Amino acid sequence: MSLKPYLFLFVCLILTVGCESSTLEKTNHFSLPLNHEMTVEISSEEIEFGTAKVTEDFHTISEDKSYHYELLKKKDVVGQLTITIRTLDNQDQMIFSRLDNFVDEHLIISVSLPVGNVNRYELVDFDQIFIEREHDSTLGIDPTTYPIGLFDLYFYEDFRYSFFASKNYISKQLSLDYENGGFSTLRDLVEENKQFSTKVNDQQLLLELPLHSYGSDISESWFMISSERLFEEKEHLNEWVEHSNRNYAHINKWLTPDGNYKKLPWSIEPFTKLGYGRNIGSMQDKLALDNYEATSERFFYNLTMNSVVMLEAYQKENEDVWMTEYTSTWLKNSYETIAPFVDTRHNENVALFLTRVGNRFNIDELKDSHLNYANYLLEQVEVGNTFPIGQETFFIADYYSPHPGTMMTHASLNHILGGINFLLDSYFYTSNNDYLELAMIMRSGIEELGENWIRDNGDLWYQINPDLTFTGNDYEQLTLYDLLLSQQKWEAVGLDRSKLFDTLITSKMRYLYSQNKTLIPLIEEMLADQE
Repeated sequence: MSLKPYLFLFVCLILTVGCESSTLEKTNHFSLPLNHEMTVEISSEEIEFGTAKVTEDFHTISEDKSYHYELLKKKDVVGQLTITIRTLDNQDQMIFSRLDNFVDEHLIISVSLPVGNVNRYELVDFDQIFIEREHDSTLGIDPTTYPIGLFDLYFYEDFRYSFFASKNYISKQLSLDYENGGFSTLRDLVEENKQFSTKVNDQQLLLELPLHSYGSDISESWFMISSERLFEEKEHLNEWVEHSNRNYAHINKWLTPDGNYKKLPWSIEPFTKLGYGRNIGSMQDKLALDNYEATSERFFYNLTMNSVVMLEAYQKENEDVWMTEYTSTWLKNSYETIAPFVDTRHNENVALFLTRVGNRFNIDELKDSHLNYANYLLEQVEVGNTFPIGQETFFIADYYSPHPGTMMTHASLNHILGGINFLLDSYFYTSNNDYLELAMIMRSGIEELGENWIRDNGDLWYQINPDLTFTGNDYEQLTLYDLLLSQQKWEAVGLDRSKLFDTLITSKMRYLYSQNKTLIPLIEEMLADQE
């Protein structure tokens, strides 16, 4: 059930409150209440905690309560600690810890969970398969791994709680201001560490996840708590452990209240080989939703809902759309596009994800998320982020930046098709002719260019530029999928398939066969359905 009746309703209450009684007696320790009759305990041997500033944020399917503390050492402010307790609609909780170290000194903050009526635990440690870190031509090497693992807590044979704990991520904030008002920000990874400890006796377990800082950096971690089993089936857990090990670069593990951090390409500004950023494409956790639909495991439900909340929190920083907050030097060098900017395909996928979640879990506030982005595409026409193909046809550029001096970017075939398909879906559900008309204009633009989309080797060009030249190597099968999907959607709204789209599909198929490429199962199914 939703906590608030409006989509992305955000209420922020700032209260200055007195510390807990334990904080007044001993300022280097305090307790925060959680669900399930538990507390999170924060302490430090060297640091004193100032008076808490508390903020409450209400999202569509969660309530966040954040506690902000100044860190004092010999009466000097040396940093800030933020503990965010996120309560999901099923009453499970995500606890996020963040230490901002303002000085060049090593700091350690203890974050621990004392749990009563527990006398033993089982840990499924995710460090199970050694995977050699290979250098990627775009990303370099990603040294991050996966969370610590799953703790199931018991009192003798009786199950009590499930905890899922992350590792500790230490990074430095890198930022760059531009003269035209742009701003790029990302993180430089310092270390991922796995330090944790447990103490258990006849009546209580203590799990400690310390925050380490080496100086002038940010230290973060998170954990998930449930009074129900996060994994009911051991087989599902084992499959996820193996997937996390083998696909370490693709899983979301460095989570924060307002986004997750993933390895970025080297083509970023400010530059670092170990750059990590809040990538919008990975923030919508489609993998978690897929896994929940396949297994019904509570863990995947929580990740899915947390993904929705992260997207909402991130969007509030950028108003109507999800803007990329780090500069791509490829876009900057080609078009003088700097952060923040809008990536149309990322926004399309986010809107589809939120709509899917809304429909799957009957969350009214999310069901029409796709219409927000469909309206944004209409607005792109109004603001002139298009370039003409014929007298009455045009394409929306792949990227949009509001900053002065930015040049018109290209339009890639997969982005154009993605926009068409999105508009057709929106028309199908609303009968709003504005969506259909824009989709028809973009389809006609593709058709006017005809077989010029086909390269000499039979493959397709990746993009068309504002001067109507074609450049770039196409994705192996993504654009083929978009073409097949578009044909389905044209028929779904009662219109004919595009003959040119069929020509492009045939050419792409012949090229893939000539290269001995194996089609992904989904494309094979779509081809069979369209024969």
